[in-house]
Amino acid sequence: MASEGGRREKALKIHGCNYYGKDTVRSAPFAIFSRQDILQLALDLHVPVPEIYGTIERKADGTLYTTKAQRTGCDICGFGIHMEPRPHRFDRLRESNTKAWEYWMYHVCKDDDGTEYGWGRVLDYIGVPWEDVPEDDMQMSFEDMEEL
Repeated sequence: MASEGGRREKALKIHGCNYYGKDTVRSAPFAIFSRQDILQLALDLHVPVPEIYGTIERKADGTLYTTKAQRTGCDICGFGIHMEPRPHRFDRLRESNTKAWEYWMYHVCKDDDGTEYGWGRVLDYIGVPWEDVPEDDMQMSFEDMEEL
């Protein structure tokens, strides 16, 4: 979204939400809206919210947020994982797609001797718990995200 600033905001100002270049065509029709705009629109239009985001709730100050994922992207991106409280993105991947979690945590790479490993080795190295299942009542809140 343009509200994130940087290159996206600059590109939107230069090209608008549709870009037709020599070798590139892009369309970003929602780029001009903020996260609050999108969440309010979803509520107003009674749009079903994908399960990964949970439900749309409102804080006491009126700010809208989603009860599960605040953003999505690549399921296996580890950027910033050391700063996420549990349940973190790999915990949510295990919950939503156990087979993918198993593959990415244990089998995505091989050592020279043929031993398979994955993200689990990286998380162990940086001290991020992942193999145990966090308690059910440990749900990431909007306040937890603000601390990050």
